[in-house]
Amino acid sequence: MQARLGYLVSTSYQKTNSFFIKVEKTTRIVNLTNSGENNISGPSHEPKS
Repeated sequence: MQARLGYLVSTSYQKTNSFFIKVEKTTRIVNLTNSGENNISGPSHEPKS
């Protein structure tokens, strides 16, 4: 039972970790895209949060 619990914890940790890595990459891409658009077309019409 202990080994099973450890397995579940480690897999859920890995899934969460890879999820956050994906989010971080996506955020970085979005930020690059936004700054690129801002450089081309001046101030963006979307409000910055």
